Amino acid sequence: MYLREIEYFIAIAEEGSLSKASNTLFVSQPSLSHFLIKLESELDVKLFNRKKNNSFELTQAGQTYLEGCKNIANIWKELQGRLQDDKAVADMRFSFGVTDERFCKVLADCLPVFNQIHPDVSIEILQFSVDQLIQKVIAGQLDIAHSAFDTKEELLRYVPLTVVEVDLVVPQQHPLAAFSYRTHNPIDKRISLHEIRENPVVLLKSNTILRQLENQYFKKIDFYPNIKVEAYTSYSTLSIVESGSYLGLCPRSFQSDKVAYIALDPPLYYTSGLYYRKDAFLSKAMKDLIRTICEKVDKKE
Repeated sequence: MYLREIEYFIAIAEEGSLSKASNTLFVSQPSLSHFLIKLESELDVKLFNRKKNNSFELTQAGQTYLEGCKNIANIWKELQGRLQDDKAVADMRFSFGVTDERFCKVLADCLPVFNQIHPDVSIEILQFSVDQLIQKVIAGQLDIAHSAFDTKEELLRYVPLTVVEVDLVVPQQHPLAAFSYRTHNPIDKRISLHEIRENPVVLLKSNTILRQLENQYFKKIDFYPNIKVEAYTSYSTLSIVESGSYLGLCPRSFQSDKVAYIALDPPLYYTSGLYYRKDAFLSKAMKDLIRTICEKVDKKE
């Protein structure tokens, strides 16, 4: 079986349909169908159960085969990394996953230093949700990623970069704005969320890392927020709070002059950082990139 065919099988398994895999691979659907029929015939085993809606579900044998294919793909990727590190390959390319544009600014500050050490290395920056980043790094489709993280995946190695406090954000005209630590004469006080129990709030979608941390925090302090809006990003949260009708929670690292930031009692923190597969080969260039990012973040703090 060729490496290209391994890529075909992994795509069909992960996408769950020939049409989606066809779009991902830029290969015709009939070609993938022919490939799969031939593969199952050669192995003399059924790898997928075909559903009525044209979706594909892995059999137990298919799951075993998928794990083997991913192992082979990772071995090949590691071999490529070693060859690149030995300068057998002239150009090196990293895929770097992010959730938003803010970390791109950190990368932009790091790249001049990094490019002086590794002028032939290029970096492709790709944006996905946190869940997508984690799955793509595990699947070997991304070399490294940055996002917030809570529980840690067993297959990944984490490099914590920042611990950020989460604040209550309110419209500037709200009475609680007097407690903002960012005003010229702030009242030195943290706010319990129980003081805003009846206020309508905007929070992030329930599948985000920050929202999951917030839910744990709510449970710990026995607080039930009056959720009226769910936002996709913290920037969206700030925009909705700026409108004047809602309160929200937002990491302190997201800045806006149109809302008031108030520290919580007790404090709420979240961690963000880099992560990559534990079994991935780290070339000297990748190690230097991680080191450069860590040094840049340390200087900013």
